[in-house]
Amino acid sequence: MLKPPLRRLLLAAAWLLLLLPATAPSLHAQDRAAAEIRVRLLHATTGGDAPGDHAELADLLPVLRANLKADAFRLLAARDVTPTAGQRVALGSGLVLTFTEATPDGLCSVILERQQKAILTTRVRLRPGKPVILGGIPHPAGGSLLVVLSTR
Repeated sequence: MLKPPLRRLLLAAAWLLLLLPATAPSLHAQDRAAAEIRVRLLHATTGGDAPGDHAELADLLPVLRANLKADAFRLLAARDVTPTAGQRVALGSGLVLTFTEATPDGLCSVILERQQKAILTTRVRLRPGKPVILGGIPHPAGGSLLVVLSTR
């Protein structure tokens, strides 16, 4: 018969071996890469007949028109990225989007900079079919610049 301290140690080790496989996948989930994200820079204006609508924006137009007063949208830049912490994405017009966090389940923390000055810091959760619109940044020619994030 085993002494009680040794029996408790063996029992604890057996429980640990039983529980370890159940927790292992969640430990490795953090190591997976974040999902690919499409980052788009748009120029939104009102009073036009939407000459800037592109096939590239077809997935966004219903969301944009339902949530914004603008009626014309012109694509200025599009980048596909698999974000990692610290990754910077130059969008043009002096805008840079920096991912400070990106997880496989779509959680992203970002900083949007214009001319090397942070103008927006936020955390978003991206879901398929649900684009996230950042911005309303004044454009020199009128209208607004929008940064739209969506899963690929």
